[in-house]
Amino acid sequence: AVAQFKDKVPALGNGLAELIEKEQGANREFTAAFAAFHEKCRQSINPNLSEAAVEEMLIQHLLTERIFRTVFSNLVSRFSP
Repeated sequence: AVAQFKDKVPALGNGLAELIEKEQGANREFTAAFAAFHEKCRQSINPNLSEAAVEEMLIQHLLTERIFRTVFSNLVSRFSP
Protein backbone atom coordinates (compact mmCIF):
# COMPACT_ATOMS: atom_id res chain seq x y z
CA ALA A 1 0.00 0.00 0.00
CA VAL A 2 2.87 2.38 0.77
CA ALA A 3 4.31 1.97 -2.70
CA GLN A 4 0.87 2.46 -4.21
CA PHE A 5 0.40 5.83 -2.52
CA LYS A 6 4.01 7.07 -2.62
CA ASP A 7 3.61 8.48 -6.12
CA LYS A 8 -0.09 9.27 -5.95
CA VAL A 9 -0.24 11.33 -2.75
CA PRO A 10 1.53 14.46 -4.08
CA ALA A 11 -0.61 14.48 -7.23
CA LEU A 12 -3.79 13.96 -5.22
CA GLY A 13 -2.81 16.73 -2.80
CA ASN A 14 -2.12 19.13 -5.65
CA GLY A 15 -5.43 18.20 -7.25
CA LEU A 16 -7.30 18.90 -4.03
CA ALA A 17 -5.52 22.25 -3.63
CA GLU A 18 -6.51 23.21 -7.18
CA LEU A 19 -10.10 22.13 -6.56
CA ILE A 20 -10.31 24.18 -3.35
CA GLU A 21 -8.89 27.22 -5.17
CA LYS A 22 -11.36 26.78 -8.04
CA GLU A 23 -14.34 26.37 -5.73
CA GLN A 24 -13.28 29.36 -3.60
CA GLY A 25 -13.55 31.54 -6.68
CA ALA A 26 -16.68 30.10 -8.26
CA ASN A 27 -18.88 28.47 -5.64
CA ARG A 28 -20.48 30.77 -3.07
CA GLU A 29 -21.83 27.86 -1.03
CA PHE A 30 -18.35 26.31 -0.81
CA THR A 31 -16.82 29.68 0.07
CA ALA A 32 -19.31 30.21 2.89
CA ALA A 33 -18.84 26.67 4.22
CA PHE A 34 -15.06 27.00 4.09
CA ALA A 35 -15.19 30.36 5.88
CA ALA A 36 -17.33 28.80 8.63
CA PHE A 37 -14.93 25.85 8.86
CA HIS A 38 -11.94 28.22 9.03
CA GLU A 39 -13.60 30.17 11.84
CA LYS A 40 -14.43 26.96 13.74
CA CYS A 41 -10.79 25.86 13.43
CA ARG A 42 -9.61 29.25 14.68
CA GLN A 43 -11.93 29.00 17.68
CA SER A 44 -11.04 25.39 18.45
CA ILE A 45 -7.33 25.22 17.62
CA ASN A 46 -5.67 28.64 17.42
CA PRO A 47 -7.08 32.12 16.81
CA ASN A 48 -4.08 32.92 14.59
CA LEU A 49 -4.64 29.95 12.27
CA SER A 50 -4.36 31.12 8.67
CA GLU A 51 -6.69 30.18 5.84
CA ALA A 52 -3.75 28.50 4.08
CA ALA A 53 -3.06 26.35 7.15
CA VAL A 54 -6.71 25.29 7.27
CA GLU A 55 -6.63 24.43 3.56
CA GLU A 56 -3.53 22.28 4.13
CA MET A 57 -5.14 20.59 7.12
CA LEU A 58 -8.28 19.85 5.09
CA ILE A 59 -6.21 18.39 2.25
CA GLN A 60 -4.26 16.19 4.67
CA HIS A 61 -7.44 14.90 6.27
CA LEU A 62 -9.05 14.14 2.91
CA LEU A 63 -5.94 12.28 1.76
CA THR A 64 -5.70 10.35 5.03
CA GLU A 65 -9.32 9.27 4.74
CA ARG A 66 -8.75 8.01 1.21
CA ILE A 67 -5.59 6.13 2.20
CA PHE A 68 -7.25 4.46 5.20
CA ARG A 69 -10.30 3.53 3.16
CA THR A 70 -8.17 1.92 0.47
CA VAL A 71 -5.77 0.15 2.84
CA PHE A 72 -8.49 -1.22 5.10
CA SER A 73 -10.68 -2.17 2.15
CA ASN A 74 -7.79 -4.23 0.81
CA LEU A 75 -7.28 -5.85 4.22
CA VAL A 76 -10.96 -6.67 4.64
CA SER A 77 -11.16 -8.26 1.21
CA ARG A 78 -8.03 -10.31 1.92
CA PHE A 79 -9.35 -11.70 5.21
CA SER A 80 -13.00 -12.14 4.26
CA PRO A 81 -14.16 -15.70 3.64
